[in-house]
Amino acid sequence: MRRPAEPRSDDPYDLAVVPRSSTVAGYVTLVAAFGLMTVHYFGGTDGDPEGWFSSVGFGAPFVGVGLMAVVGGQFVRPTLSVAAGAALGPMCVVSVAMWPLLIAAVFLFLPVGTVRRGDPILVPMACAAALVAVFGYLVFHQDPVTWVTPTGGGGSSNIVTVAEASISLVVTGLVVVGAVVWARRPPASPGSVAGPSGAW
Repeated sequence: MRRPAEPRSDDPYDLAVVPRSSTVAGYVTLVAAFGLMTVHYFGGTDGDPEGWFSSVGFGAPFVGVGLMAVVGGQFVRPTLSVAAGAALGPMCVVSVAMWPLLIAAVFLFLPVGTVRRGDPILVPMACAAALVAVFGYLVFHQDPVTWVTPTGGGGSSNIVTVAEASISLVVTGLVVVGAVVWARRPPASPGSVAGPSGAW
């Protein structure tokens, strides 16, 4: 990813006051996302209709959060990092195995002190809400299924279908593209109140 030029003295943000820990937390979240995909794939039982595509779709929202945090750190956009933390918090409480990611969520909130009055928040929070919504859909939308194998069979009250995985990947892709496009916009002037054209 192309790193932006070093902030100038008149830049409303100073790289020194945006904790690098938010970028590190983003990379940690990305590693955890791929670990989650692996566990989801290999944690299935024999005959389980969920394949690798379902596992990728299940972990995709966490990839989106991680990339949001990295983009926020690379382009010095604290609102994007904070929004990533706001999304990661509720997403990782659905399972005890994901609770360690709450630490990453806390680190993503550290730049909140550098957010200035008038900083646009509409796009970052919309991205965060989209990731939370699609992950909640994967977890709470019930898709019961049973299967039969030569040695027996099994069943599950909820699986990630190909359609659900596709929706997850599309939403995550749109979020990442939206975050990058938004982050590349010129930052708001310090202390200014975001008007209709700058509120997003």
